[in-house]
Amino acid sequence: AVDDPEVAAILRYIHEHLSQPLRVRDVLRAFPADRRRIERKFRDTVGRPLVAEIRRVRLEQARRLLVT
Repeated sequence: AVDDPEVAAILRYIHEHLSQPLRVRDVLRAFPADRRRIERKFRDTVGRPLVAEIRRVRLEQARRLLVT
């Protein structure tokens, strides 16, 4: 759970678009604002950079697929 609505929306977007080749620029295109501000806000809220979160969620999905 994330208190910041913008960061929560970005996290939802990552999870919803994970089946596609997703890059940071794709996320930033979906949330038009200053790149530096979004990346800083995301890191401050989640504790890791946007690119690391995309990678983490992909790895989590791969682990789930391997188990099932």
